[in-house]
Amino acid sequence: MLLVAGVALVASLVGGVAATAPGALMPLVLVPMVGPEPVVPMIAISALLTNTGRAMAFRAYIDYRRTWIVLVAAIPTCIVSAYGYTKLTSAGAMLVIGGMLM
Repeated sequence: MLLVAGVALVASLVGGVAATAPGALMPLVLVPMVGPEPVVPMIAISALLTNTGRAMAFRAYIDYRRTWIVLVAAIPTCIVSAYGYTKLTSAGAMLVIGGMLM
């Protein structure tokens, strides 16, 4: 647990600067511990919470017209992707995460 907490802390600090680190670093620690299948939804929920926090922090700068345009275009593909994730096997989850298949 201390290893996961330490990596999460470093990933969040790097993510505050680079905006991509948690989703790239956390699977390296989580996959060997819990396997690939549960890691995909863990990272998705983490990204949802992180991006919601960013939206709240910078809500004064949001262009709501553009936001709605992006949402209308993105929601159908998000639904298809979420359905696709439910059909992943362990090997498929490893491929999505970017791990090496043995």
